[in-house]
Amino acid sequence: MAYHDSLTGTFNRTFFKNEIKNIDKEDNLPISVIMGDVNGLKLTNDAFGHLMGDKLLITAANVMKKVCRENDIIVRWGGDEFIIILPKTKGKYAENLCKRINEECKKEFIEAVNLSISLGYSTKYSIQQDIMKVITDSEDMMYSIKMLESKSQKSKTLKIIIETLYERSKQDVEHSKNVSRLCKLIGETLELSLKEVSELEILGDIHDVGKIGVSLNILNKTTQLTEADWIEVKRHSEIGYRIVSATNEFSFLGDAILAHHEWYNGSGYPNGLKGEKIHKMARILAIADAYDAMISYRPYRKSKTKEEAINELIKYKGIQFDSDLVDLFVNKVINKI
Repeated sequence: MAYHDSLTGTFNRTFFKNEIKNIDKEDNLPISVIMGDVNGLKLTNDAFGHLMGDKLLITAANVMKKVCRENDIIVRWGGDEFIIILPKTKGKYAENLCKRINEECKKEFIEAVNLSISLGYSTKYSIQQDIMKVITDSEDMMYSIKMLESKSQKSKTLKIIIETLYERSKQDVEHSKNVSRLCKLIGETLELSLKEVSELEILGDIHDVGKIGVSLNILNKTTQLTEADWIEVKRHSEIGYRIVSATNEFSFLGDAILAHHEWYNGSGYPNGLKGEKIHKMARILAIADAYDAMISYRPYRKSKTKEEAINELIKYKGIQFDSDLVDLFVNKVINKI
């Protein structure tokens, strides 16, 4: 009882403090650590009561017990935080374990609340490394991912701007959701890390935030845009860059937002960047953005079919788009949509 959490049945922090010295030995290297934070616990407690919040924590612990191996050590670290100690485990296994936990969470609902856990990991390969620093590194990664996954963590100013944009232009709501989903699929197909996939997902969601600075008449125009209209529209990537760069949470996405209308051959805007000088996330976003724009309804033009949009992407390989990313999208991603 002294070593176990009475609610979840996992080990508690007292166990960790007393036993970590026995775990942190050369025979157990590499030692991986996963830090997890159950999302929405306070909201669940406030809205549905603490019994519901307890169910959320119990379910989270049960998911981790189900996915983890017999010798893995699950510890309830704090109110809504858990850590998993993985002796003799490389970082790649820890990353895959995070993915499996996330997949299992998608299947779990407590009443109407879907279980969600933000996860970060780090690995100790040398006995000289401080195990507490490894835990801190996993916690830092977890908080970074949590910030990206949770809309409640967005800057209030940015959230207001996005909501205002969506109120002004309804078509941008669906477009952003679609682009976010496509970016996520591309990132997963590229086998990027959990953190990078989360960053791509949020990038897709906010990539057009700069349209807040574009005239409402142009955004909702039902006829072809004029040359003057296009000059104003093209300002949105720079406006978006300035908005996002001003927020602590998402400033690292600024360069990708600025460059998502650059062309691979250097003829795009705003800076005429060429090839791999264009941020990789921007090259991924450009394909997701263009594909959804082509198949979506616009009042001033007919939408393309899925096949027509694919043919356009292929036609502009090496011109507007990164050839390798187009091939990946056409051959591996499109069938997942």
